[in-house]
Amino acid sequence: MTAPRPDNAAIPPYLMRVLLHAAPEPDLSGRGSGILLASDWVLTARHVVADSATRRTLYDPDDLAVWDGRAAHPIAAVIAADQGEDLALLRLAQPLPGIAPADLVAGLGREDLQRLTPDLAACGYPGARRAAAPLSYPGLQTLLAGQDQRERIGDLQLRGGLPEGMSGGALYLQSPPGQPVLGLLYLGGQGAATSRVIPAATILKFLGRAAPDLLRLVHTLEPGALTVPAPKPHCVTARTWDQQRGPLRDLLLALPDWDLLAVRRGFVTAALGEHPAARLTWEGDGFTVAGELVSKLKYYSAAPLPDGRHAVCALLAEARTRKWDQAPAIGDAVRRLAAAFGCESNADAAGAGNGSE
Repeated sequence: MTAPRPDNAAIPPYLMRVLLHAAPEPDLSGRGSGILLASDWVLTARHVVADSATRRTLYDPDDLAVWDGRAAHPIAAVIAADQGEDLALLRLAQPLPGIAPADLVAGLGREDLQRLTPDLAACGYPGARRAAAPLSYPGLQTLLAGQDQRERIGDLQLRGGLPEGMSGGALYLQSPPGQPVLGLLYLGGQGAATSRVIPAATILKFLGRAAPDLLRLVHTLEPGALTVPAPKPHCVTARTWDQQRGPLRDLLLALPDWDLLAVRRGFVTAALGEHPAARLTWEGDGFTVAGELVSKLKYYSAAPLPDGRHAVCALLAEARTRKWDQAPAIGDAVRRLAAAFGCESNADAAGAGNGSE
């Protein structure tokens, strides 16, 4: 997630805030986020409704409430998974009228994820106000060990930590009607290297065990039926390349520990994923690898990342993510290259923004 941009990422109406009435101060009452699955059922993360000290004991329903953006609603029951699965359901004392519940996208595969990633966003309550942030590829990663034989995704992770209060929020699509949910945010606080997401397929299995009647009410969508806007191409002129090849190579050589194979390979892979420019002879010295990377970036300049970003812009964004641009010389070079390659105008170098209300 990146710096706030209020014009991006409309926030879904099904997003709820989970409150703890017993909090010692009003501003501490927010425990996390939730997703309305039916008029009287809210899905959240188990740790949101568990005692912070032990993570074992669940709060009494009388101590909890759900905020829909206008009012707080009492809870009648709490149903939680075992501690190994960070999921819980809140049964509201009264149905919420006028708010459309979330649709869940079931059976997500790797190809589906790559196609849908440019439209993904995450939403939750990092404070008293709701917030949403689009995700830039390859900020969303799949854990291959969580996949089954059919390439169905069993676990997801996001690069970077989530602000406190986002647990229980949604990973969702911005464009399709109803902004359907792909998963629930549940792990990885501010400053963490990664955050985790429980996919909708796992959520549906939990509902089948914990609340079969609710499962029959939840509307599911197949990923193949969803369409999202195609990313806009990003064109770079030959003149720009002629002028910026040297500065780009110099920036790579100036990055911390570029001479270390593991560092440069990790940096490029994190930024470019499976982009063809990332297929390098890593064992060469730092200068040679930097030159090869710049040459391949120019050769494959017309091939964008799945979210439409230019590969150079993705590298600059990764340098910012790692805070390497805080060194004055690197920061100046990143800004000059971002301007030359048109990254800033396309929100490419910074990644996508987020909105709040």
